[in-house]
Amino acid sequence: MAINTHETWVIPALREWSTYFIFEGRTYGPIQTFKLLRANLIVGKKDDALITFEAGGKVYSIVEAEVGEPLTRLLTLDKIYELAI
Repeated sequence: MAINTHETWVIPALREWSTYFIFEGRTYGPIQTFKLLRANLIVGKKDDALITFEAGGKVYSIVEAEVGEPLTRLLTLDKIYELAI
């Protein structure tokens, strides 16, 4: 089964799933969804990131660290493009 959504509030309900991200035609993943519950979004590349991707002309990393914006707080992945401005 697959679900396509931009909404991050669904992450807790899908903790046993694998997640793929698609930004600007490129696919990133898989990531075990339960890891996203504690993950943060940062600007830039981090070597130990869960994923690193490009969006809106910037590089971002989703990390398991105490820095950045909690991914679940974004509510929607569309917010990443607002951060790129």
